[in-house]
Amino acid sequence: MELFQAADRFGIDRLKTLCEQEMLNAIDIETAAHILFTADQHNAENLRERCMDYIVLHFDRVSRTSAFEEMGRTNVELSTSLSLQMSLSLSLSYIYLSLSLSLFLSVFL
Repeated sequence: MELFQAADRFGIDRLKTLCEQEMLNAIDIETAAHILFTADQHNAENLRERCMDYIVLHFDRVSRTSAFEEMGRTNVELSTSLSLQMSLSLSLSYIYLSLSLSLFLSVFL
């Protein structure tokens, strides 16, 4: 991540992109919050969104990591953004479930 941060600081876009690709491959339960925090600080939108998606899918486990707790203490705005994404995801899941149930009932009733 240090190379990613340096590439951003010195405006070496190609190197920053290569680092982002490597970081995308490194997203897991332990690293997701730290990578999200770094992506947010360095305006890496694709990396940020992919981390947020991963955290939403694996929230129960990611939220128990020290990196997640640290992110919550040091970047309230990012934590709020993540909460909003989780709410949206849950809302969309509810809508999908409702539509699926309606379709099922219309076919079988």
